[in-house]
Amino acid sequence: MRLLASYLAIKNNSWLREESLGVLLEYLGVLESYKAEITQSIKAERPCTLPSAQKLLGFTPTESSSSRFKVLKGSLLGCRTSKAALRSEIWLPGNHIDAIIKEELPKRLNSLVESWHSTALALPHIQPHHPISIPQYSKFGAGPNDSSMAKLHVISKLLGVLNMTGHIRVESQCDYTIAHHLWLGRMFEIIYISTGELVPVLPWGQAPGFRRNSVHLRSWLARDWKIICASDYSANSITHILLHFLVRSSLQGILSEHSDAPFALKGTVKDHELKTALMVPFHEFCFMRATDRIHQAVGSIKHILDKGARPDAAVLVHSIEFLMRDFMVFMNPSGRPAFDGLLLPFSWAQDLAHKYKDVSDGCSTKCFSEFCTAIEQVSAELCFGMPEPWSFAGKPITPTVVDVLNIRLCWCIALAIGHMDPLDENLPLALETLRKISSDEMPLKCLHRYSTAAGTYHIFTKVNDQQAALTALRQTFRHESLILVLKDAQLNHPAKLMVGVHTIVCSDPTELADTLDKFTHSSSPSVLDEEPSDSNFTPQTGPAEEHLDAVGHGHCVFPSRENEKSSSDHHGGISRH
Repeated sequence: MRLLASYLAIKNNSWLREESLGVLLEYLGVLESYKAEITQSIKAERPCTLPSAQKLLGFTPTESSSSRFKVLKGSLLGCRTSKAALRSEIWLPGNHIDAIIKEELPKRLNSLVESWHSTALALPHIQPHHPISIPQYSKFGAGPNDSSMAKLHVISKLLGVLNMTGHIRVESQCDYTIAHHLWLGRMFEIIYISTGELVPVLPWGQAPGFRRNSVHLRSWLARDWKIICASDYSANSITHILLHFLVRSSLQGILSEHSDAPFALKGTVKDHELKTALMVPFHEFCFMRATDRIHQAVGSIKHILDKGARPDAAVLVHSIEFLMRDFMVFMNPSGRPAFDGLLLPFSWAQDLAHKYKDVSDGCSTKCFSEFCTAIEQVSAELCFGMPEPWSFAGKPITPTVVDVLNIRLCWCIALAIGHMDPLDENLPLALETLRKISSDEMPLKCLHRYSTAAGTYHIFTKVNDQQAALTALRQTFRHESLILVLKDAQLNHPAKLMVGVHTIVCSDPTELADTLDKFTHSSSPSVLDEEPSDSNFTPQTGPAEEHLDAVGHGHCVFPSRENEKSSSDHHGGISRH
């Protein structure tokens, strides 16, 4: 009965309409079990003997023989029998049923998982937050909404439900977890807020049920990497590579707690240029400790800009911010990770504090001028650039989005300026870059305008020194807390007395992560504190009699395609393809 109830819950889309996170997670557990039941029937040597297969397909053994079965007339098995419509009762031998199951059930399961994939993307529980403008408020240490943890948790569960690896093989089978990197993009949108804010994933990794989810995540990332290795050079493949490294690097800390195997470059890469210009440098930057890793990653950004293929604009800007965070940690005389004097958004500081908590290896930042040149080119192309505008989430970028992305580039430079000594040789270059990327004056070679004259970033055009840059930063950066890290409360800094800048005194860099975590006001959903179990969960299906009649009088979960289509049209269920 529970198997039938599971089917009905899937058929009438109950799980897609569920508002409760806890109940939704239970539903996902049901989908996983349901898929396992079907897979067991497909892989069994004699599936006709399995009670679950008999319930799925609507047939029962006779009392006198274990090799002949009574089949429901309107079921898949019944419709595959010649002249079935002329008989009041249908009897089939077990080997006949086994052959039909082996042939037809894999197709049905693949179609079912495809429908889950396409409809799950619209689940309210996993929709990213896309503000079209910069919010004008901040709460110190609050961080992003706790719902982000729940969204990530649901996605990781879905990745397990949709994963067909090792289950069945059918013609034209697709791995829906990595198709068109839709789920990678969704996870990216949740972790990397469109304002530049970062969602801390550590609380998610500390949830009791995360260990099981980590298996799904590592397998998913491994399969996604194989797709990248088989890609040709294109704007889409560049976006895919950047997305992969952004998401994998954000998850690395929590995944490494459950595995001793670090991410390594494996597999044959189809396109040599993708490998040498992008994949290897970003792998070095994200996961290795070479002293020139920042320089190599900046070279990758320059390579992208020297070519005609342009990745998604938001993904590239997030990649630039990713680089800038590391620049700032190493922009000190020692060339080693240091936080003293850093002025950062709260989420950036928290991310860096955890990333470099126990790292002492140095890194060169001598390529800062090249980085500024790259940022200037990205800004010019976004605002005035190419004959066709950049893409954003698969669509042509809008002026409002351009304004948001460009002010984030301005913030990158302003934050770097805030970390510089007044006599720093890079300060004049940084100030000049900031003025250029905030200017509304169209370059001579540009014939198009994609930004607006009202863009907030224009405030940076008049900065001529460090204090002016920090003042403009504070006036425009209001959606997230700005913190100043000092190792001694007596030390001075240009931003120390600025309204809205919170000073964190921390003499030991290894303790900074714990210090910042104390300021994070988290009330993560209690449902994440336990791993949900579907063992006693019975899906709610609505009026039972009506649904039972639709699937063969309560005995056949998989009806014929004709009956199934009629049932789907009548009850609003998922149609098969």
